[in-house]
Amino acid sequence: MGVMLLLFLFLAYEFKSSFNNNEIIVDANSIEITGEYGIKINKTDLKSAELINHIPKISTEINGFALETIKKGYFRTAQDEKVTLLINSNYSPIILLITKDNYKIYYSSKNKANEKIINEIRSKLGIGR
Repeated sequence: MGVMLLLFLFLAYEFKSSFNNNEIIVDANSIEITGEYGIKINKTDLKSAELINHIPKISTEINGFALETIKKGYFRTAQDEKVTLLINSNYSPIILLITKDNYKIYYSSKNKANEKIINEIRSKLGIGR
């Protein structure tokens, strides 16, 4: 009984923490997206940062989860491309970060306008489209 309770509490904690907003931290040298499935990208590894209206059509969840408005983890698109989704809300537009090796990270904040975030990325890192 005690083991089942501990397992339930652990799963409840993990489930709740998955709903936390992934914050984005931008400085002059990098972008870091915190939280579960977060990533840090050095300025030298970032090819572009732009706003888009929709995420691509997803065919498979590799490792992550998708609920109505929250999609986090590693997914495969209908074009068989592996991508990271860190979608914390259904707000549009969405931030698309592309690394120099053409890996795509889709991000949407729950707490801050994505337009403000993209402007911060462009001004601090000097990165455009």
